[in-house]
Formats: sequence, structure tokens, C-alpha cells
Amino acid sequence: MAAFFNRNKIKNDLLLMILNSKRLFKEHLNVLEEYILDNYFDSLEKLVAEEELVSKGIMKKQFQPVLRQLRERLEPIERSFKLREKQALKMKGIEIPDEPEEDSEKKEPLGPETSDSEEEASAVATKKKLNQNRYNASRSFLANKEQINLFQNIPLETPMSESILE
Repeated sequence: MAAFFNRNKIKNDLLLMILNSKRLFKEHLNVLEEYILDNYFDSLEKLVAEEELVSKGIMKKQFQPVLRQLRERLEPIERSFKLREKQALKMKGIEIPDEPEEDSEKKEPLGPETSDSEEEASAVATKKKLNQNRYNASRSFLANKEQINLFQNIPLETPMSESILE
């Protein structure tokens, strides 16, 4: 009988140990899951922030030449408006002294930027070359296609009689 109680006691002890280990395992697993999720979302937020910075830089580089051209086109218009305004004020008898050129400080250099590295310049050149190759390939592909006339079979006469239209 003593062996029976001893076995039951060992069995109960083992069950308690298993239950405690399962509980501890679940706690550790929960902590580990939280840690992994936190790190995942932190790294995801960092990646999104980096992607936004990169896309802003790309957009700035793509639209910088366009903005420069717009500024170049708007400068003569601005000067002519200022001149007309001065003339109109002069006709009314109001004298305005000439303003010194403040625009030279606001303007960006019209030439290529000197801060670009050689790698960026070669990347731009490579990109232009790839775009040109794609354009040439598309153009040759379309040139090889059969040309069709969409308006060839349209009848010139109206199928209805004039009495119906009146």
C-alpha cells in the first residue's frame, strides 16, 4: 500500500510540474510574442519612414528640372508686370524707387548641381539610357504591327430616310 501512495504522490508531483511548466511556457511564449510583435511593428514603422524619405527625394529630383523651367518662364512675366505697375503708378504721379535685386538670393542655380556625386550622375545617365532603349523597343514593336484603318467600313450614307428625321 505504501508503494501505491508513493506512486500517486509521484504522479501528482509530475502532474503539478507539468502544469507549472505549461503555465510558465505559456507565459514565456506570450512575452516572446509581444516582444516579436513590438519589434516587428517598430521595424515596420522605420521602413515606412525610410520609404517616405526616399520617395520624397525621388520626387524632388524628378520635379526639380520642371520647377526650374517654370521659374525661368515666370521671371520675364514677373519683370514685365513690375514694369507695367511702375509705369501705371508714374502716370498717377507716384514715384517708386528702384528696388535692388533681391531675387538673386532666392533663385537656385540654373546649372547642374555640384553637390551630386558621380554615382548619382551615372545612375541618372543609366536611367536615361534604359528609358531611351525602352522607347526605341516600343516604337519598333509598334512599327512592325499591322496598320489598320478603324474608319474604313463606316458607311457615308445615312441608313434612315429624311422623312423619319423630320
